[in-house]
Amino acid sequence: MARHRGRYQPQKIEPYELSRSKIEGWLKCEGCFWLDRVRGVKFPSFPPFNINSLTDKLLKREFDEYRGKKPIPWITEQGWPNLIPYDHENLENWTDSLILVLLPINSIRFIRKLISYLVAV
Repeated sequence: MARHRGRYQPQKIEPYELSRSKIEGWLKCEGCFWLDRVRGVKFPSFPPFNINSLTDKLLKREFDEYRGKKPIPWITEQGWPNLIPYDHENLENWTDSLILVLLPINSIRFIRKLISYLVAV
């Protein structure tokens, strides 16, 4: 299935994909969202938080080792002996921001109309 990302192009029939951060951007400033998605105006970005990203990656890796099996030792030492990282068959889909959630066709039509309205305003 072809994908519709980047600048919004109303002539495309594919559902327009938005990340969680783009939806959050629309909630913060509709005009900024419109400039970004329709006109392609990119706003200055902040430098990445390398320490936060590395910490996140290391914690996820450690939790994945114990996920669904047993408690993590350093958490057990903190007084949480029964805390076991949750394991679910859809966990990878839930944590991947690039997965297109498959919705019923009526939902896709509604989302397309909503986005068409938002970018046309």
